[in-house]
Amino acid sequence: MINKIYFALAIIFLLTGCGKENEINGDSLFQSKKYKEAVAAYTEYLSLHPGHAASYYNRGRSYEEIKEYEKSLADFNKVLEIDEKNYNAHLSISKYYYRKGNYAKSLIHAKKVVQLNGSVANGHLLIARSNHHLGYVKEAMQSYDQALNLNSNLGDAYLYRGALHIIQKNQKRACSDFRKAVNLDVPDAKEVLSKYCK
Repeated sequence: MINKIYFALAIIFLLTGCGKENEINGDSLFQSKKYKEAVAAYTEYLSLHPGHAASYYNRGRSYEEIKEYEKSLADFNKVLEIDEKNYNAHLSISKYYYRKGNYAKSLIHAKKVVQLNGSVANGHLLIARSNHHLGYVKEAMQSYDQALNLNSNLGDAYLYRGALHIIQKNQKRACSDFRKAVNLDVPDAKEVLSKYCK
């Protein structure tokens, strides 16, 4: 009887030990930009630990990198089934809808990010970008400001806030933001700067 108990414990130990190795292997593969292999490692780990939210999230990020966006969305939604307060999953879902041009849904999830953790600069940036596309200029400006207060290295925030300043006929502020975007190596910032700030 005791031998059977030891045997069962050894099997459990081996299964959980191998599973953790696959999670760590998935993380290592992701860091090495081997995203398809990372997906396989996370999938294997999840077959043994189906409630592990971090592995669903990391597999979702891996799917994003190989442009399998529908699969990434499914994983991010699974994270929220396990942990509805996971602001990283909300942030990733917001990015998904933003990429699809569904700015209203992007805004819903970005607001949830900020509600759960107000110090996430990219949450404020997605609120700003979504509001910008929806035509809510005042709200967009406030969110760009908040994003930049939290992280002054968000070059995209300078570029798009500068675009709002152009709409508001404030060229001086626009050019200041465009210059900051150029200094942060934001694509297209030099072109925009030369167009509006001669």
